[in-house]
Amino acid sequence: MNYVSLCFLALFLLPLGSFHTDSKRLPPLPVPPFNIPQAEICRYLGLDYRSINLPALYVFGDSFIDAGNNNYLDTTSKANYAPYGIDFGGVATGRPTNGRTVVDFIAQVVGLPFPPPVMGLSGSQRKITTGLNYGSSSGGILPLPSSLAPIFGHVLSFDEQIQLFNHTVSNLKGQFHSLESFDSYMSSSLFFVHIGGNDLALYRELGKLHEELFSVKKYTLLLSNELYSRLEAMYELGARKFVVNNAFPFGCQPVNLHQKTNDTSFLEDMNERAALFNGRLHKILRKLNKSLKGSTFVLFDMYKLFEDVLAQPATYGKQCMHAQTIIYFLPLKFNKFNLQYKTIPMSLNVGFTNINDSCCIDVAGDQSRTCLPSSVPCADRKSHVFFDPFHPSESIHFLWFRRLFQDNLLDLIQS
Repeated sequence: MNYVSLCFLALFLLPLGSFHTDSKRLPPLPVPPFNIPQAEICRYLGLDYRSINLPALYVFGDSFIDAGNNNYLDTTSKANYAPYGIDFGGVATGRPTNGRTVVDFIAQVVGLPFPPPVMGLSGSQRKITTGLNYGSSSGGILPLPSSLAPIFGHVLSFDEQIQLFNHTVSNLKGQFHSLESFDSYMSSSLFFVHIGGNDLALYRELGKLHEELFSVKKYTLLLSNELYSRLEAMYELGARKFVVNNAFPFGCQPVNLHQKTNDTSFLEDMNERAALFNGRLHKILRKLNKSLKGSTFVLFDMYKLFEDVLAQPATYGKQCMHAQTIIYFLPLKFNKFNLQYKTIPMSLNVGFTNINDSCCIDVAGDQSRTCLPSSVPCADRKSHVFFDPFHPSESIHFLWFRRLFQDNLLDLIQS
């Protein structure tokens, strides 16, 4: 049985229903050049940049959106060396991919600088009003398990990221002429959250976090409750517009496909954890949206994104299959007072020829570690789903970004 078959068994054996609806199709579109100006990328995407007004972009989460915070921490979880960044102007910034991340593309479209890593700024530099990145590779909703601390060192948990944001709020208030103007700035800014994957995979699998105390169902309930309280804390600090991403199918990462070649049950278990968490995430976001006055929580379905890509990697502008979709709530239409959720079939805009392997040679040579320093990655990076055994390529990040805008992220920004 090949890797693809193993991954699809893990994806499709989960007993959850499927939805079939029509959708506007995305035309094929390659990743735009690195230094493309706002007007150019908006024209490239068919958007009117003059109608976009976002004062700031604040980013929280893990390695998928880390812009280099771990460079300044005592941790082994770093990507500040070649070949990382090969398509980011040739600079290894600490982003664990070959080029830009989803939040970098958002920043380019809305005309903001890439949100800089907060840990790389001095106290005065942290007073910028265009947004900051608090994300930390290997960070999670919960603190790093003590059993993993000797391996990974210090990474920023979600609590630590929110504490840093609290300091940001305190520093910024003095730059506005009134509390009302500051509140208006905060309520107009966008807060992007991608977190939980390490709790579900790394912490649970390698760190054995709460394995003896909680079943998988109870563990995902714990995580969702902990996430709820932290999103509430961000709201109390002034955040109002949230984009929260769910978990993707970890069983389909190269590290798991290559290390568990014949262990279908393991891959099923990995993907089931993500599916259970995603179901709970949908519920807490609906609850938060109802209970926190003036807030908007938009859920983006990462699981479905990967499911579609893995189902038909080479598809250009064709409707993808919907065999046993895992998560069936997706933000399609935004309304100021209510969010309507439904799944939509996805039109792939990138032809992927490799969905199983890392683009770079990893340290161990068996797709179980991060990229080997100074190694030469694959030449066809745009056609790889994963750049290293754990992290998506720039092409997937661009697809993620485009899907967000297809799902009316622009309406959220402009509200």
